[in-house]
Amino acid sequence: MGSDYWRRIAQTVGRFAQPGDILRCIRIRRVEDPSTCELCGYSPIHWLHTLQNSRTSEILIVGSECIRNYAKVHEKRFGRSADIRYPPQYKKAARFLNAKFPGTVTVEQDDMLFPEPHWEEVEDIDFRYVNEQEFDDLFPEGMGPDEVDWDSFDWDED
Repeated sequence: MGSDYWRRIAQTVGRFAQPGDILRCIRIRRVEDPSTCELCGYSPIHWLHTLQNSRTSEILIVGSECIRNYAKVHEKRFGRSADIRYPPQYKKAARFLNAKFPGTVTVEQDDMLFPEPHWEEVEDIDFRYVNEQEFDDLFPEGMGPDEVDWDSFDWDED
């Protein structure tokens, strides 16, 4: 890989992150129509890893190979390892990346993602008086029980 490739990655890392930033993988998807890596500009990529900077909430969509390259450039630029975290539902992808590039990403624990709620802050809802339309509005987008594609769910996932 040429110096232009690494220079593009270094410029993107410099704009996207600061020392100590945590990147979280918030989505992984495979696309049929090839896309372009936002880190290095390489195309075509089919596996898109959506990384979000926890400090700025900025998003970077990269290919799986560039996750390691991001980590390499981050360490060289800032003198410390990149903190790239995957949620438990993507632990298979994290294991694949770490098998190929040891120590690149970590898998977050469930309790890190969902801290104990402060019950006094939770609004009481009396479900006896909620009609069906209002009930659907209580769920975040894509989270209602009728919106889940149960047939395509990977029940064998670890």
